[in-house]
Amino acid sequence: MSARTTVPRVLLASAFVLLATVGMAGAERIRPGRMPVQLAYAGQVRVYAVPKIASVATLLATARVVPRPGRLLTAGSYSVLLAEASPPSLSILGRPVGIDRLLRRNDIVELVEHADQVEDTVDHPEEVAPAPLPEVEESLWHVGRTGTAMVRNGSISGEEVTRWVIRPAPVTDKVIALTLDDGPDLIYTIAALTTFREKGVKAMFCVVGYNIRRHPEIVRQIAAEGHSLCNHTQNHDPRLPMRPQPVIDAEILGNNDVLRDVAGQPKPMFYRPPAGKIGPGIIDAAHRAGQRVLKWNDDPQDYRKPGVDPIVASIVAQARPGGVILVHDGGGDRGQTVAALPIVIDQLRAQGFTFVLPEQIAPVPEAPPPLPAPAI
Repeated sequence: MSARTTVPRVLLASAFVLLATVGMAGAERIRPGRMPVQLAYAGQVRVYAVPKIASVATLLATARVVPRPGRLLTAGSYSVLLAEASPPSLSILGRPVGIDRLLRRNDIVELVEHADQVEDTVDHPEEVAPAPLPEVEESLWHVGRTGTAMVRNGSISGEEVTRWVIRPAPVTDKVIALTLDDGPDLIYTIAALTTFREKGVKAMFCVVGYNIRRHPEIVRQIAAEGHSLCNHTQNHDPRLPMRPQPVIDAEILGNNDVLRDVAGQPKPMFYRPPAGKIGPGIIDAAHRAGQRVLKWNDDPQDYRKPGVDPIVASIVAQARPGGVILVHDGGGDRGQTVAALPIVIDQLRAQGFTFVLPEQIAPVPEAPPPLPAPAI
């Protein structure tokens, strides 16, 4: 961290020429009993007349130069930690000397002062109030390090230099999530699982309570094959936001119980609202259950059964980095949807997309704010 000021060798060489000139043409300027000595300092070489018996200290006094040591400063306030962290160096012909060293005629003394240094810093986490995600997510998000701030301190002084909360941020990489609603279904969910197995894709299945009770073995298969589950309520009521809060709670919290008690699966990380309908009571119930509310931003409306090609074209046209695709594997005839899935996977991969699960998104990397340079 220190910057050493050195005198170029060309400058030192020119000093010998200068000294010869002083010693011959300008000898009358050196009074009897004194001798010429040079001081190389701060990028210049100057000639001084000193007594024939003189030390390096005498030269410095004659030149009115007080060598300044480099200091060690704190990283926060730049206060002085150590006044003489980097002492100045003195040398003659490249060999270190002390201030008591006696000088000879024509000596060139080089003085190098070292720049001030700033102590190193260390970073450590500290618990703070959580940095919240959006109440309702429609795309993929880096979760940040919720409830954690990073604090930077001076490694010696302990001074706090800066702190920053690593907050959530939207995903901008070319990744996309495939989510299926309203299952599980004995025909279409199994068909979708077969496609995902063949294509090496993981997807999120937003399951409904009454279908979990019908096909708990399919729910277990979804989890066993590395896919994720999502709470899609017990009865898929699109008017749920208008129901009394106890009904809302029973639909959302109760479906977590169904997953646990019927299919032996832990509480999912996400809640998916039926028909995308949201209200304060819905958000409150999901958050009390410890679940994030996940909607979508890529909807081909496959439930209308427009045909395989229109489903594919709509999904691909809407695809974007951090996108969440909505399709259905339950709630009716989903033959067009499962036929479209392998085509969608191939086309999106050809465009450079990677399929991910929403819970796989890593915490957002966030650098600390830049530190100002010390005013020294």
